[in-house]
Amino acid sequence: MKKLIFVCTGNTCRSSMAEEIARGIFVKEQLQDLWSVESAGVAASDGQDANENAIEALKAYGLDLSTHKSRRIPDNINEYDLILAMTNNHKRVLIDYFMVDKDKVYTLKEYAFAEDEDIVDPFGRDLATYQETARELYEAISVVAKKIKKLV
Repeated sequence: MKKLIFVCTGNTCRSSMAEEIARGIFVKEQLQDLWSVESAGVAASDGQDANENAIEALKAYGLDLSTHKSRRIPDNINEYDLILAMTNNHKRVLIDYFMVDKDKVYTLKEYAFAEDEDIVDPFGRDLATYQETARELYEAISVVAKKIKKLV
């Protein structure tokens, strides 16, 4: 089974939302038995709950983020087949600090759309901002699923 991990800062908003969205999309695309999906944060503390607005924003997609617990970048990060960061800064930190193989790490929008744009951090903002982030994540991850399905 191939392994995908989404990475942001604290793993309570963007990457946790991306993980849950990907799980839902991977079931629809019949990828759940071929790819495992996880998330982590470059500055995360283990065990924090997902942000309430992140939980609420995913309800519109029929997804439940309420049991998510944040986690740090795992020691075995280079064992992942695909690492999708939320920003260019996260990508640089993964390569420079965590010594991730640069051929495995992309920003989400870079991998999905060949765009040099970040997923904006909704932390501390209102529910509408989280809903916009969820929409943006869903759109990008839908493209990612189609791309990796072609690789199978």
